[in-house]
Amino acid sequence: TTVTDETTSSSTYYPILTTASSGSISVANTSSSKLSFVPSTGTLTVVDLNTTSDAQYKENVATITNPLDILNSIDGVSFNWKDSGNKSYGVIAQELQKVLPELVKQDDRGLSVSYIPLIAILIEAVKEQQKQIDELKK
Repeated sequence: TTVTDETTSSSTYYPILTTASSGSISVANTSSSKLSFVPSTGTLTVVDLNTTSDAQYKENVATITNPLDILNSIDGVSFNWKDSGNKSYGVIAQELQKVLPELVKQDDRGLSVSYIPLIAILIEAVKEQQKQIDELKK
């Protein structure tokens, strides 16, 4: 098997999943209708994405405090990707790094953001806003 860093083709590739962690691959499985990757766009398509979240793997669990303050420190932005011109939405990693540095990673290609943890902050912010709404209704 030859592995190359192919980023220019608009071909769709199907990642191979194997039970082997080293040596020869004895079994490889993939499903073109369920999992695919297009290198030129960086698009990974999956039917469902699950993140490990079982309590047995966590410690120091605490409810997020001041979620509205956190969100007010982050700007959601619209933008166009320079390489494709495609419109998208997100945050600017450098700005998020000032507020939630644990969600920003750096490698040789620059900064990347782990977006899924932002959902927990959004959940707590909505709950906090709902409490405020309920108090105002009284």
